[in-house]
Amino acid sequence: MKTTQTLLLALISLTSACQESPRAPGDQHVTAAPTEPVEAAGAAPPSEPVPTPVPPAVHAANEFGSFAGKVVAEWLSDGRRMKLLEPFSFIDATGDLWTAPAGSIVDGASIPQFAWAIIGGPFEGKYREASVIHDVACDQKLRPWQQVHKAFYHAMLANEVNTQKAKVMYAAVYHFGPRWERSTELRVMRNQGDAQMRIYRRRTLKGDRVELSTRPAPDPASNTILVKAIYKPSPSTLPQADFDVLAREIEARDLSLEEIENFSPPAP
Repeated sequence: MKTTQTLLLALISLTSACQESPRAPGDQHVTAAPTEPVEAAGAAPPSEPVPTPVPPAVHAANEFGSFAGKVVAEWLSDGRRMKLLEPFSFIDATGDLWTAPAGSIVDGASIPQFAWAIIGGPFEGKYREASVIHDVACDQKLRPWQQVHKAFYHAMLANEVNTQKAKVMYAAVYHFGPRWERSTELRVMRNQGDAQMRIYRRRTLKGDRVELSTRPAPDPASNTILVKAIYKPSPSTLPQADFDVLAREIEARDLSLEEIENFSPPAP
């Protein structure tokens, strides 16, 4: 009998040892930290790019871009220029934001007048939004002229302008629209001057030529120099008289943008 009681007590003790009571949160077992970082609540997975914030009221969105806001403007007393009363933006397919701030003055001058006949005027129909963005970007000169003209083309497509018509208008602004120079200067160690010049040369866009120079830094003891690049636009090589030839080629063969940029009329 005593032996039986002893075995029973041992069995009860063993069973109790195998049963764990719930642990308080502070007593949880600590494991090794995971090799991958734990995502914060609501964070996008690392494989997904974080979307670029855009202004509200986006419309006319497609693979070429979208517009934010509407063109709200008033004619000035000269009857030729308009003043934007509200900001208006174009978001291109890469997410870059092209903004025409309220108060901007637009007149369609960034589009050659001989090309107006193609669309009936710079602010007519579906061309209006692209023309406003193009006018303001040409006045601001914050980006290279090549990028500004290409944004005009993409803005037309975003607003569902016929592709061939958009290419004809792109040809007009690329060959006969505004061009401007831009410059940049960087302070580098004296032995890095040649390398920086090579970088500047590689950044030269089609239609530009680059002028490079160096000068001592304000504090000569620092062993640094200032390397400057001035990108100057080359004049268009296409005579205006041959624009009609280019327009017919676009309509007949649906030229690419590169072919439009490199176009030269066939020899007679």
